[in-house]
Amino acid sequence: MNCRPNSEGDLWLVSAFWGDRLEWTNRSQALLAVAELEASKDSRNIETSRMIYEKYLQTEAPA
Repeated sequence: MNCRPNSEGDLWLVSAFWGDRLEWTNRSQALLAVAELEASKDSRNIETSRMIYEKYLQTEAPA
């Protein structure tokens, strides 16, 4: 692992929330992209994340 000190704080290593294995699908990629974009709190990124959500993650309500 290639870690360097961060002048703004400590480095925390945590276990991946998806367990030992992540199935790399369009849906999982979209989920991670949306999380990253939303975390930025930038209005353009949030707009993009909503578009990704609508296209890849939103499911239709049952009839």
